[in-house]
Amino acid sequence: MVTAGVCRLHAPDCIEIQERFWPYRRDLRHAETADSAAYVAGIQRLFLGHGCVSCSFSPAEERLALSWWRRGVSLEQAEHAIYLGVARKYAALLNNGKGSPITALSYFEHLITEVAHAEVSPNYWRHVKGRTEQFERRWQTATRPKPASTEETK
Repeated sequence: MVTAGVCRLHAPDCIEIQERFWPYRRDLRHAETADSAAYVAGIQRLFLGHGCVSCSFSPAEERLALSWWRRGVSLEQAEHAIYLGVARKYAALLNNGKGSPITALSYFEHLITEVAHAEVSPNYWRHVKGRTEQFERRWQTATRPKPASTEETK
């Protein structure tokens, strides 16, 4: 487990599970403020608001959202990153006809940096949001179970 990065060996009889594999809050030194709690709630709403996301908002997602807040990532930047990532995921799902859902907020981590460095107009982000919503409707239609035939057999 040590070589796989799941835990660290501190002494022959003492191991520590790595933070990303530990589902509980370990460090309570950073008390949440109303601002950070509202930010995390906003990230949760944005993240879980898409059909291609199959995840609960676990403590790992909460920690990542808090780290974005501490780094000064605005809710608007996070929204842009999430819409961009979701649009790309839907495009892949629609083009391939299959694929796996997004299962972690960390899926968007690299997009936070991409969005921060993008020099595009606000109209571009409105376009990305609109396309994401179109892709989501198409994907929901494509994955909706077909109704059973009501034709009687004799």
